[in-house]
Formats: sequence, C-alpha cells, structure tokens
Amino acid sequence: MSSKLTKSCFLICILIIGCNRTDNNTEVIENEYQESFEISVTNNSTIERKDEAVYLNMSEVRLKHPEFNPNAFVILSDEKELASQANDLNGDGEIDQIVFVADYSPEVKKSITIRYAKSGTKKREYQKRTQAELSHKVGGQFVNREYEGGTFRNVQYLCVPPEHTDHSYFIRYEGPGWESDKVGIKQF
Repeated sequence: MSSKLTKSCFLICILIIGCNRTDNNTEVIENEYQESFEISVTNNSTIERKDEAVYLNMSEVRLKHPEFNPNAFVILSDEKELASQANDLNGDGEIDQIVFVADYSPEVKKSITIRYAKSGTKKREYQKRTQAELSHKVGGQFVNREYEGGTFRNVQYLCVPPEHTDHSYFIRYEGPGWESDKVGIKQF
C-alpha cells in the first residue's frame, strides 16, 4: 500500500471516529440521564451576557420535580452541555441550589433542558477556569509588626497572629489571591 493511500485511510478513520464521538455524546447523556424537564431563562437586558450564572433553588425544583436527583444531572442548551454544579450552601450535607453558566444574546429567551438519573451519582468534569491561593510567610519573624525574612507557603486556612496588621508583609497579596479566565492578579 502506498504511503499516500495509507495517510488518506488514516485521516478518514480519524474523521469517522471523531464524528462518532460527537454523535454518541447525546446518546450517552440520554442513556445516563433518562429523566428530564425544561426551564426558560430570559435576558431582558439590551446587552449580551457571557458566562452568566443562573441559580436554581432546590426547594423550588423539588416542588415541581420531587424525584430530581442533584447528584446525577446534566444541563443542556441546544443539545450542548453547560457547566453546572450542585451547592450545599449551609454545610448540612443537603444540596441547596444548582448553578449553571450560559451565554445570552440581548433580549432573548432560552429553553434549558435538565436531564437527570433518578438514583446514583454521576460527576461531570469541566475545564478549570479559576485558581485561588492563600499563602503566608514562614521561617521569619515579626519586628515592629512587620514580618521580616522567610518565604511564602500556600495553606488551606490561616489564623492571623496578633502582631499582624495591614502591610505587615506576612500574607501574600494582603489576603487570598484569586484569578480566573477573566480576572487575574499579578505579584509585583
């Protein structure tokens, strides 16, 4: 077989495999999440809304759809999956809200489909778009309420020492650092 023919066959196989994956995604979602309901979301403003967060209160969802499972759901707009998550706002172990993000043209009403499985847990993975850090210095000491020496170490929590004040150079960024695909911080 000539190398030109081999390359052509290879490219055709890639195209076929790629097309099948795209077509099967809808089937996979329908097979995993058999139940569904629709909601409408309206952008009444005259400006475009990009990555607008929409919050659904779980008690309101459960009033209309008591069998809804917040541990196994997917949200779709025009058959395209939207990034979403379930939130336990008060830490009691129960889901309080569902949030998803979508783009909205000015003065538009969109139909959103929420598909779910009645039981089980199914986690969806989305591209990470944020980063946060909290770090403080270690290996130095406070001198006249300013931290001298040491290096920054990232931590999960921080109990601020009594010597700390603003601009003591103990906490990087003077607090938590946060960045996203829209907003960033720069250390000088």
